[in-house]
Amino acid sequence: GCRRATATAAAALYDPRTGVFTAVGSLTTPRMFHVAAKLADGRVVVAGGAREALLRPVDAARYPFPIDPTAPLDTIEFYDPAARAFAGGTSDPGGARVFAAAAPMPDGSVVITGGIPATDPSRHDLGNALATSTVCGGVALACRTGPPLARRRAGHTAFAITGDGVYLWGGSVELDPVGGVDGYHFEVLRDEATSFALVEVETMQATRNLFFAATAQYFDFRVLSAGGLQRDRTTGAFTLATTEDGGGPVYVFDRSHGQNGGIATGKDADFDKPAMSTEAPRFLGSAAGLPDRKSAIVAAGFTSLSLEPASALERYDESTLTLTSIRVGGEPRLLREPRGGATTTSVGDGSVLFVGGMAATTAVLQTAEVYADITVPPQAAPLPTEGR
Repeated sequence: GCRRATATAAAALYDPRTGVFTAVGSLTTPRMFHVAAKLADGRVVVAGGAREALLRPVDAARYPFPIDPTAPLDTIEFYDPAARAFAGGTSDPGGARVFAAAAPMPDGSVVITGGIPATDPSRHDLGNALATSTVCGGVALACRTGPPLARRRAGHTAFAITGDGVYLWGGSVELDPVGGVDGYHFEVLRDEATSFALVEVETMQATRNLFFAATAQYFDFRVLSAGGLQRDRTTGAFTLATTEDGGGPVYVFDRSHGQNGGIATGKDADFDKPAMSTEAPRFLGSAAGLPDRKSAIVAAGFTSLSLEPASALERYDESTLTLTSIRVGGEPRLLREPRGGATTTSVGDGSVLFVGGMAATTAVLQTAEVYADITVPPQAAPLPTEGR
């Protein structure tokens, strides 16, 4: 029942003015499940991932997670937009990483965090996740060992908040406390710090320590998270994260709330407001903020651990703390092709680009779609304070 997926080295630029993709050479190494983040000078660091992976039926005894990267990579390269070419080929001092996360740092460099080095031969449940990081920067793209993480993580998200630091959310395989803070909390790398540190975020719970959720930093200090997987801390088994109404959980992290930020859920008992949720649970979906900085699009993903792709297209509205299906004439607007593991990118003019992903046949898609948002308010409204 296993199926093999093989990475490509293809790369292309999309021009929103023409709607055309143009090939821009090739990656120095074919890769998938890699990470990418932009340096201050505009170049893009591309790191880790795998050349090949097996898509396995979930087996609680050996393979609780369905994606088995069989050829992990320890190489790092960068894309130079001026030359329209990839170069580099340096090695990650922390070794191979798959299912890692990356984010820009205040000094213009990029930090790569966590991930798994390879499949655990005894049990593929991400339990061998890394607590290491790598920092890359400089004209010649030198990479060095970065600050250690407080907890081992994979399938998490990383984001930078201006003037504050780099945050990690989710993907923790170690929930035991450090310095009195439970391991499922966020951790942050402050400026000039020598290590990441766990921080208590208001209303953060172990069940909100999600793996492979769709995330979007739609405002500098607000991050949307939708769907994802939960991992049993005892058995290592994965299940789709669900809400009381049968959907997938949707949370918003607001750094401005409290000492270390807080999580809004949309739920408010006084006004009988339900918690935000996707229409159906899913993981490895994707999300992107819209130019108004108060809304975001959440799309696609897999609706089961058997990797059944979804065509869902939903919109988050900060002013009401709701996530609703996009409808035209009362009918839901869906992606033309179901796709899981796709990328979702805000083009900047109100439109959103969906690229690639996996189809129901587990074939990798070479297609793209565009959603056009014709209602872009001039400025963002403050996040409601109720229901945190």
